Amino acid sequence: MLRQAQRIEYRQTAGEIGALLLESRLIKELQPLKNKRLRRQQRLCSLRIRDGVLEIIDTTAICEGPQLYGLFRNRRMATEALMLIADEHRLCHTLLGLDKSTGRSCFRAQIGKCAGACKGAESLEAHTQRLLSALERWAVHHWPYQGAIALHERHGEIEEYHVVDSWRYIGTYACEAEARQAPKLTGQAFDADCYKILVRPVLLESTPIIMLK
Repeated sequence: MLRQAQRIEYRQTAGEIGALLLESRLIKELQPLKNKRLRRQQRLCSLRIRDGVLEIIDTTAICEGPQLYGLFRNRRMATEALMLIADEHRLCHTLLGLDKSTGRSCFRAQIGKCAGACKGAESLEAHTQRLLSALERWAVHHWPYQGAIALHERHGEIEEYHVVDSWRYIGTYACEAEARQAPKLTGQAFDADCYKILVRPVLLESTPIIMLK
């Protein structure tokens, strides 16, 4: 990479949040060869439990509706993650929808890798509760505010206001007045990388937050 480089450019930001958001945006816009993980994902999948049934669904809105778990790049990765927690917590593949029901106990129950909910050794309620406990680490947080906010960062004379609404990053502005006139949410897609950057400072309020109307 050093041999191929012809020049180096940098942009100074007011803080770490601004640097991470800028990096994520530029990678998606410029599609650099060596940065593949932060490229825009056209589709994301999450796990959801509805009416007692576990589903793998396309992730569209995370600010309302049933609790979602995980932000996976495709259904295969969601399935692999589900199989991993099934092994860790002795969950039943049949009840998780990973295997088709045969009307009797699953093979994993016979070899001790399933706690036996499929054969009545434990209740469905107990199995569901253990599943929820296992999924808790992957819980996707609901948006905690009524509307848009601005995260304020300052470094010396540089100020930045990062406008966010429903976990969707709208843009970064140089002053509060510009932030309050930020474009509406229309057309802004949910981005998992921005969510991961923003979730800690938003929930922990480790950075000054300004409510926008």
